[in-house]
Amino acid sequence: MFYMYTKLMKIFILILIMITSLLANENINPKTQIYIDLNSSDFNTIKNIDKFQEINTTYTNLGIVKKGDIWVKIPLINDTNNTIHRYLEMENLIFENVVLYNEDGKIITTRLRSPNLSQSTLDPTYVLEIKKTQDYYLKITNHKTTSRFSLHLKNSINFIDKSISNIIKIIFVFGFIISLMFYNVLIYFYTKDKSYLYYVIYIAAVLLQQASYVSIIALFFPPSVVDFFHSTWIMQIGLMYLSASLYARRFLHTQKNFPRLDVVYKVFIALAIIEVPLFGTPWFYLSEAGLLTGLLFVFFNTFTGVYVYLKGYKQARFYALAWLMLVVGYTTIIMDALGLISVMYKMPNLILYLTAIEALILSLAFTDRYIILQSEKKKSDQLLMSTLQNSESKIKKEIELKTKELQHALDSKQTLFKELHHRTKNNLQLIISLIRMQKVKSKCLEESKSFDDLEGRIRAISKTHEILYQKGDLELVDMDEYISELVEEFEETLLIEKECKFELDIYAFIPLREAVYIGIIVNEMISNSIKYALKDKNNLIKIYLNHVKGTYVLSYKDSGDGFDINNIRDDALGISLIKTLAVDQLNAQIVMHTEESCEYILSIDI
Repeated sequence: MFYMYTKLMKIFILILIMITSLLANENINPKTQIYIDLNSSDFNTIKNIDKFQEINTTYTNLGIVKKGDIWVKIPLINDTNNTIHRYLEMENLIFENVVLYNEDGKIITTRLRSPNLSQSTLDPTYVLEIKKTQDYYLKITNHKTTSRFSLHLKNSINFIDKSISNIIKIIFVFGFIISLMFYNVLIYFYTKDKSYLYYVIYIAAVLLQQASYVSIIALFFPPSVVDFFHSTWIMQIGLMYLSASLYARRFLHTQKNFPRLDVVYKVFIALAIIEVPLFGTPWFYLSEAGLLTGLLFVFFNTFTGVYVYLKGYKQARFYALAWLMLVVGYTTIIMDALGLISVMYKMPNLILYLTAIEALILSLAFTDRYIILQSEKKKSDQLLMSTLQNSESKIKKEIELKTKELQHALDSKQTLFKELHHRTKNNLQLIISLIRMQKVKSKCLEESKSFDDLEGRIRAISKTHEILYQKGDLELVDMDEYISELVEEFEETLLIEKECKFELDIYAFIPLREAVYIGIIVNEMISNSIKYALKDKNNLIKIYLNHVKGTYVLSYKDSGDGFDINNIRDDALGISLIKTLAVDQLNAQIVMHTEESCEYILSIDI
């Protein structure tokens, strides 16, 4: 951080010096000569060589010089008796090593990135004090990247105009791209969509490469950092198309929708990983490999964006537009780096500006994708709602139809059950009629009583079927109605000679099977009371049936004198039938009190 502040202070001092300078406004491009030395000769040898060739253009692009040193002879003329101060600016973005000599062999600058005032500019600049006409010699060593440069001799006014405006423009563009990058970082943390993460990595890789390319790193970092960036040229390019491949696969969904294109992206990812150790070492450095791979990737990625868009993937339209713009810039810079053309000196910041435009368009691509997804979601929701409404209408109609069918079936079932109960009741009445006919023919009193008992039991069964076919509910029997009608039968037939008052407290609805058994039990209890317990007058029978804590409790009590249960004959059918039905059929617990009156308490779990 201290080093950065020191650099900024030097820039400020340089500006003050240039503002206060009284030199004339002139821009002199020295007529330079060039010689490529393959023997690594020293300065004195080079000075005496007559093989220098004049450079006819302001910009020199030698491509990648794998061996030897590049020597540039710069003649500077001073016909006055005064010392002239000039700034020798070397427009080039990446060199490994540069040494400037005067004609006496004195080294003016020993290292391109040395921490002095002249390095507080984007381009390598040397402050010269020209006391007389003499030749300067520039030794350039550059085996890793393109050897391209142009030399300009400037006064302070020219220098400040160009340097300051250039720095401001570049920093502004960097700031703009960084702001977009952080914006997408925030979106990634919010959405967890890896497309944003890979996009941020790609933009960061481009920024690192461009920071090295336009020498912005030299303004704020020490020479060791700058040298590291210059020596990792292939790594920077590989990181760019590796992260771009990951981003493209995620954004364009090539894994699922375009598997063949996805395979090519995987090949580029593998190349990015393989090329660094193969072609980026001090022992074997082949920058052409990274440049050509990068160029192939740019064309392929542009083709993919257009192809995917034409295949109906609308979200790729901004993506394709961004890479269509970049393909010209990348093609130009890579061909220039390979020495095939020489145009980048006229637009050295082309890729940086195109990167800023690309970053903006790709950010718009995310927004566009969100809009498209929202639109598709809206259409899907509308289609879903329409489908649901149609389905709901169809289901409603089906339900209404099925309900009518079920209701019809239920009505038919109810009718059949009523008919069944009615016929059962009629059949039981027929049996009762047969018993009565047989009773009339009987001459034995005991046999006649047996017929009466049998008729009462059958009548108890018949009564349940009669209630069921007369009522709407064919499953549960209203025990209050059922027992009340049984009691009325007894009052009409058996209690002519004996007065008896019934006290009923019944509230229960019980299924048919259990109701029949309870009816027979109650019938037997009343029959036994009539036979053995009732007196001529003031007779009372209490019958209770209620639901208590999950159990049905049937309580029966008459006003008789009771009896000794031990004296009951073994062939007494009434008591035996009550116990059998209660215990075996209803699984009930029965309690009998017969000392003072006859009382039965049945606890029935249904």
